[in-house]
Parts: sequence; C-alpha cells; structure tokens
Amino acid sequence: MDGIRRPARWATAVGLLAAIGGLAVLFLYALSEVLADPTISLADAFDIGRLPWTTIGVDLTVGGATLSALAGVLAAWLSGGTIRRLITGLLFAVVAFWWFVALLPQPGGAPCAACRPRGPEPLTVAYSNPKQTVLLLIAPAAVIGVLALTAHRSRMRPVESPPV
Repeated sequence: MDGIRRPARWATAVGLLAAIGGLAVLFLYALSEVLADPTISLADAFDIGRLPWTTIGVDLTVGGATLSALAGVLAAWLSGGTIRRLITGLLFAVVAFWWFVALLPQPGGAPCAACRPRGPEPLTVAYSNPKQTVLLLIAPAAVIGVLALTAHRSRMRPVESPPV
C-alpha cells in the first residue's frame, strides 16, 4: 500500500500547489487591471478576462483542484480512518457533481443549422460561474487534499511473542 500511497500524496500536493498557483495568477491579473483602472472592482477586473492570464489561471486552478481531489481521495482512503474516508468520499461526490454539471451540453445548441453543437467546455463553466466553481470544486478539493496530506501513516509494530 505504501507504494501507492506515497505517489498519491505527492500528486495531491502537486495538485494543491497548482490550484493555489492558478488562484494567485487570477488574483494578480485582476489586481493589475484594478491598478490600471482604479474605478473598477476586483470582480469587474476578473470579468475582463484578458488572454493569456485568465486562461492560464483557470486551467491551473481547475486542473490542480481536480488532481488534488482524485489523488487526495486515493491517499486518504489508503491511509485509513473511517471518519477521514467518509468525509473525503462525500466531498469527492461534490467534486464529481461539479464535473457532471460542467460536462453537460451547453444550452442553445449550434450557432447555425449546418454547424455541429458545441461540446462540453468545463473551463468555460469554471470561468463563467466562479462562485459555483469555488463551492463545488476548489473548496472540496482543498479539504480533501488537506485531509489526505495530514493523515497519519499507520506503523506496524513487531509483535513480541510471549516468553515460553
């Protein structure tokens, strides 16, 4: 089990760092917009969405949170503990629900009769609905990651045989 647990913990840490890095990119980009035009708020600056910074930030955040959730659940389940398994399982269901909603076809169909309908665009969903993304993807993935990284490793003690 330790052969799987260690890579899962590393992947969880990498996912958390990527998500934090993506959020930092988004914040710094929005801050630069506010510094350029002090009459707008951070939320308005986020809505401007200039390339490539917004795309980089959203990609890192969604990818990192997803990796943290997937690897974190695996690491937490391998580390043991009924409460830890229950909490991470429920939070992973929330993350899976976000992905289910993000992968649904977009309403409105195709832009023209001869065009194929657009496929799912989860990164666009993440950018368009930041509150939903934070509540259903980023926050649960962060809690899963923290629970996975703080799990105590069970250490087996040698069993001493009674004296004969």
